[in-house]
Amino acid sequence: MNQVITKIINKRAWIIIFLGFPIFAASADLDNGVSLYLDHGCYSCHGYNGTGRYPLANDVSGIMTSEELFIIFLRLRADLNPMTPTNSMPNYSESVISDKEAKDIYAYMKTFKDDPPEIENIPVLKEILDNANRNQNDEQNK
Repeated sequence: MNQVITKIINKRAWIIIFLGFPIFAASADLDNGVSLYLDHGCYSCHGYNGTGRYPLANDVSGIMTSEELFIIFLRLRADLNPMTPTNSMPNYSESVISDKEAKDIYAYMKTFKDDPPEIENIPVLKEILDNANRNQNDEQNK
């Protein structure tokens, strides 16, 4: 009886491993993802690094939590039922963007990082702020 239970447990463990860790999944093509992102004009709303009007960098968008959710969003994304009245992203059928291409775009977008430099590392901006503070202090001391 112990051998039967052990076999069942082993089979379930392998099923969990294969379902939980897709070893044989095709890897995404980042270069193709870049091309598709640019060709479909994604940058016009999301920016060239995911920090546009509708940011995606640093996983700030819920649609970036998994490939599957991203693809569902692309397929079901509907101007028929927009999340907000100003949200006008088109939906993309599989005939426009295949699942493989969607995974390539997703992989590329996952590389986006919003990592702006510190103000101290932008000399012109630091100078502008220093001058503004100096002018404000001069006005207060009058």
